[in-house]
Amino acid sequence: MNTILYFWEETGNTDKNCRNPYIPSLSNGLKSHGFLLKGVNYKISKKELKSLRTSSKIIHLNFLHPFYSGANRKGSVRDVKNMLDLFSYALSIGYKIIWTFHNIYPHDTRSIDLDSIVRYFVTSNASAIITHCPYAANRCVELFNPKQRPVVIPQGNYIGYYPNNIGREDARKRFGFEESDFVFGFSGNVRSYKGVNDILNAFSKLDDVDVRLLLNLRVKLKNIDEDETTENIEMKDRLNAKTLELVNFAEQDLRIKCVLQEWIPNNEYQYFFGATDVVVFPFKNILTSASTMLALSYAKPVIIPRIGCIPDLVDETMGELYDASDPTGLLSSMKKIKNRDIISMGTASYKKAKIYDWGDIGKKTADVYKNVL
Repeated sequence: MNTILYFWEETGNTDKNCRNPYIPSLSNGLKSHGFLLKGVNYKISKKELKSLRTSSKIIHLNFLHPFYSGANRKGSVRDVKNMLDLFSYALSIGYKIIWTFHNIYPHDTRSIDLDSIVRYFVTSNASAIITHCPYAANRCVELFNPKQRPVVIPQGNYIGYYPNNIGREDARKRFGFEESDFVFGFSGNVRSYKGVNDILNAFSKLDDVDVRLLLNLRVKLKNIDEDETTENIEMKDRLNAKTLELVNFAEQDLRIKCVLQEWIPNNEYQYFFGATDVVVFPFKNILTSASTMLALSYAKPVIIPRIGCIPDLVDETMGELYDASDPTGLLSSMKKIKNRDIISMGTASYKKAKIYDWGDIGKKTADVYKNVL
């Protein structure tokens, strides 16, 4: 079994407890092709890299910004220098580098100059680059001039990864929805590129009495004082100002159900998807979306802008795609989709998701590894 040093979560976690199903799914897809992903902590030292060199020849990078996410500009500059030094050393002792190009730049970045330095270093030294669609490959070439053209390997589905045993009636009861309600949904982090504010603004303009909005929000909580416990502090009191403003706005509309969780448990997704008719993703500046693939895997129609890799994944049979530059695009799509056949769109979503099998993706990824060994 060939061991791949795999950088994903900062802790180095790649098993079933990983917070993103992408990695356990890829890991399972690779095993039958003779490759094992070994999660690596982002704080790895040169000494540790050297000791692992006897069992590993490939370093597979994904998100780069955790290497240099210092508390301030000075710290980030220092961390970039340390990162480049670390991987220059890795190359000098015989490691090959592979990078999966998930995003052009990190979401909410404040240091594009540092992001660019790191990306130019990686693209100049990587033996292979993987993207999830042709558009992403083209953008990587245009912006960072890699040594060779990226290999396109699509993102896999999440069919069967999370429980899916709850029926529509039980799911709706949990959130207080009626069978006759038309429920839009959003599930994910509260971050600017996710466009949650856009959903709220568009939904507020819908006059239909039967529409509902379910927000299944993963929120970042502020630390509490040492002399307090989470039991006696309301979750809303631990939200940052922007998130609290968003939640307060949502709670003014009785048609909106807002669920706040620091982390969304695996068992909860079946209730969210079971209760919703359509899932809305008004993203900004993305290439790929695991949450969109998850919605398709639950056979849900989606409303989503026509950006990045999305047009390769979603077509008009699966929901509504709109022009991200059109300020009325989201609202118009929400109005249109109510008059379409939800069941047929959901069937089309599931059918498309099934195409992206992790066994096939594992083989294609293994072929990339073999080519650089």
